[in-house]
Amino acid sequence: MTLVFTDIEGSTRLLHEIGDQFGDVLAEHDRVLRGVWEAFGGAVVKTDGDAFFVVFSDAGTAVEAAASAQRALADHNWPHGGSIRVRMGVHTGSPRRREADYWGVDVHYAARLCSAASGGQVLLSASSRGRISGVSLDDLGEHALRDFPAPRRLFHLRVDGRGAVEFPPPRTLARSRSNLPSPPNRLIGREHEVEKVDAALTGEVRLLTLTGIGGSGKTRLALACGAALIDSFADGVFFVPVASITEDAAVPAAIAHGIGIPAEDGREPERSILEHLAARQALLIVDNMEHLLGAAPVLSHL
Repeated sequence: MTLVFTDIEGSTRLLHEIGDQFGDVLAEHDRVLRGVWEAFGGAVVKTDGDAFFVVFSDAGTAVEAAASAQRALADHNWPHGGSIRVRMGVHTGSPRRREADYWGVDVHYAARLCSAASGGQVLLSASSRGRISGVSLDDLGEHALRDFPAPRRLFHLRVDGRGAVEFPPPRTLARSRSNLPSPPNRLIGREHEVEKVDAALTGEVRLLTLTGIGGSGKTRLALACGAALIDSFADGVFFVPVASITEDAAVPAAIAHGIGIPAEDGREPERSILEHLAARQALLIVDNMEHLLGAAPVLSHL
């Protein structure tokens, strides 16, 4: 069987944004996807909130259905006037059946594959890739998924030519991504401060500001804390220097660049950042903000 899992990326954020309209959006989402699954002969095993679990007897048909579903979602006029981004995972295996449900490691792997994808993206396992032809794919290399630490090869399905470079890297168990620069020397005498910052950021503190006179070592301390916290943030620790930026409005683009979000024509950088980080656990170190106080609301929003 080929298993397809889907869910809406950032559904909780969308619920907060549009309120009661979310019910109408969810109903339309279900109607559109059920229409696609039925057209391609897929059987809906279960739904859970905004998530679908669908099975197909043929891998090629499952992949065609996933691509068609992404097109249908992108072309649909949604009740709230915006768009929704659905992530999908496709995996072929031998799940076991219990009445109208399926269980087994293949079911769990397909679900984890969906969680590793970004909104609008379809990720395929190597077992599905080996059973299809005539489809444009990008090889993403080997990745370990939660509960599946042994790396397996993953593939990105190109839908209407959209390559993997247009999406963030898969959310996998590879060591936390980081762009922290290597410090020129060892930090001396700041153990107490590092401990306090680490305790705050692994607790309930969402936004922390380090202040001090020029040359007192704020950046060096921040980098040391970031390095110490890499294993505490599943989706990475990122350093965003803004000392050379002269306009408040340029800060969101700098943050987007720092965390590796590809530029998209017509999309506001702040919105791209919010959508990217909504379901992720990451630490951002924005350095030298003192001359860009007009951008402070952006950081508060994040």
